[in-house]
Amino acid sequence: MEIAFDPKKCKSAIVTCGGLCPGLNSVVREVVICLRRQYGVTKTLGIPSGYRGFLKPDTWMDLEEENVKNLHREGGSILGSSRGGHDTNAIVDSLVDQGINLLFIVGGDGTVRGAEKIAQVSEMIIRYQYVSSSHTDLLLITHRKSRRESCQLQ
Repeated sequence: MEIAFDPKKCKSAIVTCGGLCPGLNSVVREVVICLRRQYGVTKTLGIPSGYRGFLKPDTWMDLEEENVKNLHREGGSILGSSRGGHDTNAIVDSLVDQGINLLFIVGGDGTVRGAEKIAQVSEMIIRYQYVSSSHTDLLLITHRKSRRESCQLQ
């Protein structure tokens, strides 16, 4: 199986945006564990406060398997969430500055629209999931390679 990134060069991040709904902590937990166990990605950061959190990298959390192993038992989102605060260019600049080359964005339809904008500007690998308590869960995936040198993928 061919994967679109080199796990040894990967630095991933996950953010939850929009309103809270059941299962957000489970998604965070599973992303961290899957990246570590199945792909060998050793660095995953949690971005707090939704899209606004991209602008404050000093608040980003190091998500290790040990500190997310029981996360599925807690409600809400360990990362918090917020609506709005989307500045596409500032978000992409922050991702590049921090060397993030694999990004997981979790939220509803507004979040997906924001994720699409980030994907268009950055052309990095972005995974985003539509999660809503009032709709059937739907996984949307886009995958691109970055042209920016600091986020280039193998």
